[in-house]
Amino acid sequence: MNNLLQDIRYAFRTLSKAPIFTAVAILSLAFGIGANCAIFSLLDQLLLRTLPVRDPGSLIQMSARGSH
Repeated sequence: MNNLLQDIRYAFRTLSKAPIFTAVAILSLAFGIGANCAIFSLLDQLLLRTLPVRDPGSLIQMSARGSH
């Protein structure tokens, strides 16, 4: 446990010596995680969840062609 605390302190000391690199790394992680969450939420709603009806297999799709 003591080695872990020493490693964490060393990491913070090293990151504090390069604030621009630290900011770029944190922003990159934040944008990456945010984009990943947004894409997963979209795909979850479109592909993974079933429709909120009692029997989704009995639904039909209707379409009509309009005159052009």
